[in-house]
Amino acid sequence: MSGDHEGQELRATVEVDYGQWYLFDPETTEDDWAALVTDPVMQAEVWERKCATNGGVAMVYANKHDGPTDVAVRSSAGAPDLDDGADHVAECSVTISSGRLAVSGWESTNVAGEIAVPLGPLRIRIGWYGLVPDAGYDDWEHERFEVVAFPAPIRPVEVLRWWPPWMPPPAESTTPAGLRRYAGTEAARARASLEPLNRSFDPSPRHEGIAVTSLWRDPADGSHWAHGTGQGSQVLVELSDEAFTSLEAESYAPVTTHARDRDGRIWQSYMKPIERASVLLHIQSDRWEALQAFLPPDQIHLVELPDDWTRITRRELDGSGGLELVDAVAGDGADGFYQRWRDGTEIPV
Repeated sequence: MSGDHEGQELRATVEVDYGQWYLFDPETTEDDWAALVTDPVMQAEVWERKCATNGGVAMVYANKHDGPTDVAVRSSAGAPDLDDGADHVAECSVTISSGRLAVSGWESTNVAGEIAVPLGPLRIRIGWYGLVPDAGYDDWEHERFEVVAFPAPIRPVEVLRWWPPWMPPPAESTTPAGLRRYAGTEAARARASLEPLNRSFDPSPRHEGIAVTSLWRDPADGSHWAHGTGQGSQVLVELSDEAFTSLEAESYAPVTTHARDRDGRIWQSYMKPIERASVLLHIQSDRWEALQAFLPPDQIHLVELPDDWTRITRRELDGSGGLELVDAVAGDGADGFYQRWRDGTEIPV
Protein backbone atom coordinates (compact mmCIF):
# COMPACT_ATOMS: atom_id res chain seq x y z
CA MET A 1 0.00 0.00 0.00
CA SER A 2 2.89 2.33 0.77
CA GLY A 3 4.09 1.99 -2.79
CA ASP A 4 0.91 3.67 -4.05
CA HIS A 5 2.03 6.86 -2.36
CA GLU A 6 5.73 6.78 -3.15
CA GLY A 7 6.83 9.83 -5.09
CA GLN A 8 3.89 11.98 -4.01
CA GLU A 9 5.24 15.47 -3.40
CA LEU A 10 3.88 18.76 -2.07
CA ARG A 11 5.54 22.15 -2.28
CA ALA A 12 3.97 24.87 -0.18
CA THR A 13 4.71 28.14 1.56
CA VAL A 14 3.69 28.33 5.20
CA GLU A 15 3.48 31.40 7.41
CA VAL A 16 5.79 30.72 10.34
CA ASP A 17 4.97 32.64 13.51
CA TYR A 18 6.49 32.32 16.98
CA GLY A 19 8.97 30.05 15.20
CA GLN A 20 6.35 27.35 14.63
CA TRP A 21 4.72 25.42 11.80
CA TYR A 22 2.88 22.08 11.69
CA LEU A 23 2.46 18.73 9.94
CA PHE A 24 -0.72 16.84 10.83
CA ASP A 25 -3.50 14.45 9.89
CA PRO A 26 -6.42 16.72 8.83
CA GLU A 27 -8.75 14.44 10.86
CA THR A 28 -6.67 14.50 14.03
CA THR A 29 -8.48 15.16 17.30
CA GLU A 30 -8.42 18.28 19.45
CA ASP A 31 -6.93 16.12 22.22
CA ASP A 32 -3.82 15.54 20.11
CA TRP A 33 -3.36 19.29 19.70
CA ALA A 34 -4.02 19.99 23.37
CA ALA A 35 -1.48 17.41 24.56
CA LEU A 36 1.28 18.46 22.16
CA VAL A 37 3.22 20.48 24.76
CA THR A 38 1.76 20.43 28.27
CA ASP A 39 4.53 21.11 30.77
CA PRO A 40 7.98 22.75 31.13
CA VAL A 41 9.82 19.47 30.49
CA MET A 42 8.02 18.92 27.19
CA GLN A 43 8.63 22.56 26.26
CA ALA A 44 12.34 22.10 26.93
CA GLU A 45 12.38 18.95 24.79
CA VAL A 46 10.75 20.61 21.80
CA TRP A 47 13.00 23.66 22.06
CA GLU A 48 16.10 21.45 22.21
CA ARG A 49 15.12 18.98 19.48
CA LYS A 50 13.15 21.52 17.39
CA CYS A 51 10.11 19.27 16.94
CA ALA A 52 7.45 17.52 19.00
CA THR A 53 4.64 15.09 18.21
CA ASN A 54 1.47 13.69 19.70
CA GLY A 55 -0.91 11.35 17.88
CA GLY A 56 -1.50 12.86 14.47
CA VAL A 57 0.26 16.20 15.02
CA ALA A 58 3.89 17.29 14.65
CA MET A 59 5.12 20.77 15.59
CA VAL A 60 8.35 22.07 14.04
CA TYR A 61 10.49 24.98 15.22
CA ALA A 62 12.18 27.18 12.65
CA ASN A 63 15.22 29.32 13.30
CA LYS A 64 13.25 32.38 12.15
CA HIS A 65 10.63 33.98 14.37
CA ASP A 66 8.12 34.68 11.63
CA GLY A 67 7.61 35.00 7.91
CA PRO A 68 6.77 32.97 4.79
CA THR A 69 8.78 29.75 4.53
CA ASP A 70 9.06 27.16 1.75
CA VAL A 71 8.33 23.56 2.75
CA ALA A 72 8.64 20.52 0.47
CA VAL A 73 6.96 17.27 1.62
CA ARG A 74 7.18 13.91 -0.15
CA SER A 75 6.05 10.38 0.60
CA SER A 76 8.52 7.49 0.46
CA ALA A 77 8.30 3.71 0.81
CA GLY A 78 11.21 3.69 3.24
CA ALA A 79 13.76 5.79 5.07
CA PRO A 80 15.80 7.97 2.70
CA ASP A 81 19.55 8.48 2.83
CA LEU A 82 20.68 11.31 5.08
CA ASP A 83 21.06 14.45 2.95
CA ASP A 84 24.53 15.92 3.42
CA GLY A 85 23.18 19.33 2.35
CA ALA A 86 20.85 19.68 5.33
CA ASP A 87 22.02 21.88 8.19
CA HIS A 88 19.91 20.09 10.83
CA VAL A 89 17.92 16.84 10.59
CA ALA A 90 15.39 15.43 13.05
CA GLU A 91 12.80 12.67 12.99
CA CYS A 92 9.47 12.30 14.74
CA SER A 93 6.43 10.03 14.41
CA VAL A 94 2.74 10.59 13.68
CA THR A 95 -0.22 8.24 13.24
CA ILE A 96 -2.35 8.79 10.12
CA SER A 97 -5.99 7.70 9.97
CA SER A 98 -7.16 9.77 7.00
CA GLY A 99 -4.49 8.87 4.44
CA ARG A 100 -3.47 12.52 4.19
CA LEU A 101 -0.75 14.70 5.72
CA ALA A 102 -1.40 18.45 5.89
CA VAL A 103 1.09 21.29 6.34
CA SER A 104 0.34 24.70 7.86
CA GLY A 105 1.93 27.66 9.53
CA TRP A 106 1.31 28.70 13.13
CA GLU A 107 -2.41 29.09 12.38
CA SER A 108 -3.26 25.44 11.79
CA THR A 109 -6.63 26.33 10.25
CA ASN A 110 -4.78 27.95 7.35
CA VAL A 111 -3.70 24.76 5.57
CA ALA A 112 -1.08 25.36 2.88
CA GLY A 113 -1.54 21.94 1.28
CA GLU A 114 -2.05 18.19 1.73
CA ILE A 115 -0.32 15.08 0.43
CA ALA A 116 -1.50 11.45 0.22
CA VAL A 117 0.40 9.15 2.61
CA PRO A 118 -0.01 5.56 3.89
CA LEU A 119 -2.33 4.84 6.81
CA GLY A 120 -0.91 4.03 10.21
CA PRO A 121 2.34 5.07 11.88
CA LEU A 122 4.67 7.26 9.86
CA ARG A 123 8.16 8.48 10.51
CA ILE A 124 8.64 12.14 9.56
CA ARG A 125 12.18 13.17 8.64
CA ILE A 126 12.60 16.96 8.68
CA GLY A 127 15.58 18.75 7.17
CA TRP A 128 16.44 22.38 7.88
CA TYR A 129 18.27 24.21 5.08
CA GLY A 130 19.74 27.70 4.69
CA LEU A 131 20.33 28.27 8.40
CA VAL A 132 22.50 31.27 9.25
CA PRO A 133 24.15 31.76 12.69
CA ASP A 134 22.93 34.91 14.50
CA ALA A 135 20.36 35.34 11.75
CA GLY A 136 18.41 38.57 11.42
CA TYR A 137 15.45 39.46 9.26
CA ASP A 138 17.61 39.68 6.12
CA ASP A 139 18.85 36.08 6.64
CA TRP A 140 15.53 34.41 7.54
CA GLU A 141 14.36 34.33 3.92
CA HIS A 142 16.99 31.67 3.14
CA GLU A 143 15.59 29.12 5.61
CA ARG A 144 13.56 26.28 4.07
CA PHE A 145 12.48 22.74 4.91
CA GLU A 146 12.39 19.36 3.19
CA VAL A 147 10.24 16.62 4.74
CA VAL A 148 10.05 12.90 3.94
CA ALA A 149 7.20 10.76 5.34
CA PHE A 150 7.62 6.97 5.33
CA PRO A 151 6.01 3.98 7.13
CA ALA A 152 7.82 3.07 10.36
CA PRO A 153 6.96 2.19 13.97
CA ILE A 154 6.31 4.99 16.45
CA ARG A 155 9.56 6.13 18.07
CA PRO A 156 10.63 9.14 20.15
CA VAL A 157 11.94 12.31 18.53
CA GLU A 158 15.53 11.84 17.40
CA VAL A 159 18.06 14.34 16.06
CA LEU A 160 20.10 12.74 13.26
CA ARG A 161 22.31 15.76 12.61
CA TRP A 162 22.85 18.77 14.86
CA TRP A 163 23.32 22.23 13.47
CA PRO A 164 26.31 23.40 15.58
CA PRO A 165 24.58 26.47 17.13
CA TRP A 166 21.77 24.15 18.32
CA MET A 167 24.05 21.52 19.83
CA PRO A 168 22.98 21.37 23.50
CA PRO A 169 25.53 21.52 26.32
CA PRO A 170 26.03 18.42 28.50
CA ALA A 171 22.76 17.51 30.23
CA GLU A 172 24.50 16.96 33.57
CA SER A 173 27.85 18.31 34.74
CA THR A 174 29.52 20.07 37.65
CA THR A 175 30.98 23.56 38.06
CA PRO A 176 34.70 24.07 38.81
CA ALA A 177 33.67 24.19 42.50
CA GLY A 178 31.98 20.78 42.21
CA LEU A 179 28.40 22.08 42.32
CA ARG A 180 25.64 20.48 40.24
CA ARG A 181 24.68 21.84 36.83
CA TYR A 182 21.85 20.76 34.49
CA ALA A 183 21.06 21.90 30.96
CA GLY A 184 18.19 21.63 28.50
CA THR A 185 15.53 19.05 29.29
CA GLU A 186 17.39 17.91 32.42
CA ALA A 187 17.31 21.49 33.74
CA ALA A 188 13.52 21.58 33.34
CA ARG A 189 13.17 18.14 34.93
CA ALA A 190 15.38 19.05 37.92
CA ARG A 191 13.60 22.38 38.41
CA ALA A 192 10.27 20.57 38.86
CA SER A 193 11.30 19.56 42.40
CA LEU A 194 12.44 23.06 43.41
CA GLU A 195 10.59 26.02 44.92
CA PRO A 196 10.78 29.40 43.14
CA LEU A 197 11.92 32.41 45.13
CA ASN A 198 9.89 35.55 44.53
CA ARG A 199 12.76 37.53 43.03
CA SER A 200 13.33 39.16 39.62
CA PHE A 201 16.30 40.57 37.71
CA ASP A 202 16.68 43.48 35.30
CA PRO A 203 19.14 43.21 33.71
CA SER A 204 20.05 39.54 34.11
CA PRO A 205 23.37 39.07 35.92
CA ARG A 206 25.94 36.59 34.65
CA HIS A 207 26.97 33.56 36.68
CA GLU A 208 28.90 30.47 35.52
CA GLY A 209 28.35 31.44 31.89
CA ILE A 210 24.58 31.89 32.10
CA ALA A 211 22.27 34.89 32.14
CA VAL A 212 20.37 34.39 35.40
CA THR A 213 16.61 34.97 35.26
CA SER A 214 15.35 33.39 38.50
CA LEU A 215 16.40 31.92 41.86
CA TRP A 216 15.19 28.62 43.32
CA ARG A 217 15.47 26.56 46.54
CA ASP A 218 15.49 22.81 47.02
CA PRO A 219 13.16 22.02 49.95
CA ALA A 220 14.83 18.63 50.40
CA ASP A 221 18.32 19.89 51.26
CA GLY A 222 18.02 23.69 51.44
CA SER A 223 20.37 24.28 48.48
CA HIS A 224 19.90 27.35 46.29
CA TRP A 225 19.91 27.38 42.50
CA ALA A 226 20.08 29.87 39.62
CA HIS A 227 18.08 29.31 36.45
CA GLY A 228 18.78 31.07 33.18
CA THR A 229 20.08 30.65 29.64
CA GLY A 230 23.48 29.81 28.22
CA GLN A 231 24.84 28.14 25.07
CA GLY A 232 21.39 28.41 23.51
CA SER A 233 19.80 26.31 26.23
CA GLN A 234 18.16 26.72 29.63
CA VAL A 235 20.57 25.98 32.48
CA LEU A 236 20.09 25.27 36.18
CA VAL A 237 23.16 25.60 38.39
CA GLU A 238 23.62 25.02 42.10
CA LEU A 239 24.90 28.04 44.06
CA SER A 240 27.39 28.40 46.86
CA ASP A 241 26.20 30.44 49.84
CA GLU A 242 28.38 33.34 48.71
CA ALA A 243 27.05 33.24 45.14
CA PHE A 244 23.44 33.07 46.33
CA THR A 245 23.92 36.05 48.64
CA SER A 246 25.45 38.06 45.81
CA LEU A 247 22.71 37.20 43.30
CA GLU A 248 19.96 37.80 45.82
CA ALA A 249 21.38 41.27 46.45
CA GLU A 250 21.10 42.02 42.70
CA SER A 251 17.48 40.88 42.57
CA TYR A 252 14.26 42.54 43.69
CA ALA A 253 10.74 41.53 44.71
CA PRO A 254 8.42 41.80 41.67
CA VAL A 255 5.86 44.17 43.16
CA THR A 256 3.94 46.87 41.34
CA THR A 257 4.64 50.26 42.93
CA HIS A 258 2.56 53.44 42.59
CA ALA A 259 4.04 56.88 43.22
CA ARG A 260 2.09 60.10 43.83
CA ASP A 261 3.58 63.34 42.56
CA ARG A 262 3.10 66.85 44.03
CA ASP A 263 0.02 67.42 41.87
CA GLY A 264 -1.60 64.25 43.18
CA ARG A 265 -1.13 62.31 39.95
CA ILE A 266 -0.38 58.60 40.17
CA TRP A 267 2.50 56.95 38.31
CA GLN A 268 3.04 53.19 38.08
CA SER A 269 6.13 50.99 38.09
CA TYR A 270 4.81 47.61 36.95
CA MET A 271 6.21 44.59 38.83
CA LYS A 272 9.25 46.53 39.93
CA PRO A 273 10.02 48.68 43.00
CA ILE A 274 10.42 52.31 42.04
CA GLU A 275 14.07 52.41 43.10
CA ARG A 276 14.79 49.88 40.32
CA ALA A 277 12.67 51.54 37.65
CA SER A 278 13.79 53.99 34.98
CA VAL A 279 10.35 54.91 33.62
CA LEU A 280 6.84 55.19 35.12
CA LEU A 281 3.41 55.05 33.49
CA HIS A 282 0.76 57.66 34.26
CA ILE A 283 -2.44 56.17 35.71
CA GLN A 284 -5.64 58.12 35.11
CA SER A 285 -7.80 58.84 38.17
CA ASP A 286 -10.66 56.49 37.22
CA ARG A 287 -8.25 53.61 36.69
CA TRP A 288 -6.55 54.37 40.01
CA GLU A 289 -9.90 54.21 41.76
CA ALA A 290 -10.67 50.91 40.04
CA LEU A 291 -7.31 49.43 41.10
CA GLN A 292 -7.89 50.42 44.72
CA ALA A 293 -11.34 48.83 44.65
CA PHE A 294 -10.10 45.64 43.00
CA LEU A 295 -6.77 44.92 44.74
CA PRO A 296 -6.43 43.92 48.41
CA PRO A 297 -4.89 46.69 50.56
CA ASP A 298 -1.64 44.74 51.04
CA GLN A 299 -1.10 44.79 47.24
CA ILE A 300 -1.35 48.57 46.96
CA HIS A 301 2.17 49.94 47.33
CA LEU A 302 1.91 53.74 47.27
CA VAL A 303 4.88 56.02 47.86
CA GLU A 304 5.61 59.70 47.33
CA LEU A 305 7.38 60.37 44.04
CA PRO A 306 11.07 61.15 44.65
CA ASP A 307 12.47 64.44 43.34
CA ASP A 308 14.63 62.88 40.61
CA TRP A 309 11.72 62.17 38.22
CA THR A 310 11.38 65.55 36.50
CA ARG A 311 10.86 64.65 32.82
CA ILE A 312 7.50 63.71 31.24
CA THR A 313 6.84 62.38 27.74
CA ARG A 314 3.64 61.96 25.75
CA ARG A 315 2.77 59.66 22.86
CA GLU A 316 -0.42 59.40 20.81
CA LEU A 317 -2.90 56.80 22.05
CA ASP A 318 -2.68 54.88 18.77
CA GLY A 319 1.09 54.59 19.16
CA SER A 320 1.86 56.75 16.15
CA GLY A 321 4.70 59.23 16.25
CA GLY A 322 7.52 59.31 18.73
CA LEU A 323 7.83 60.38 22.33
CA GLU A 324 7.40 64.10 22.89
CA LEU A 325 8.80 65.88 25.93
CA VAL A 326 6.06 67.90 27.66
CA ASP A 327 5.93 70.15 30.72
CA ALA A 328 2.90 68.50 32.32
CA VAL A 329 0.07 66.02 31.85
CA ALA A 330 -2.94 67.61 30.13
CA GLY A 331 -6.11 67.28 32.20
CA ASP A 332 -6.47 63.70 33.42
CA GLY A 333 -4.13 62.39 30.74
CA ALA A 334 -6.88 60.92 28.57
CA ASP A 335 -5.48 62.54 25.42
CA GLY A 336 -2.29 60.51 25.25
CA PHE A 337 0.08 57.96 26.70
CA TYR A 338 2.19 59.68 29.40
CA GLN A 339 5.39 58.44 31.01
CA ARG A 340 7.72 59.90 33.61
CA TRP A 341 11.47 59.32 33.41
CA ARG A 342 14.15 59.16 36.07
CA ASP A 343 16.71 61.92 35.70
CA GLY A 344 19.78 60.65 33.84
CA THR A 345 17.85 57.94 31.94
CA GLU A 346 18.15 58.18 28.17
CA ILE A 347 14.76 58.87 26.58
CA PRO A 348 14.30 57.35 23.09
CA VAL A 349 12.87 60.50 21.50
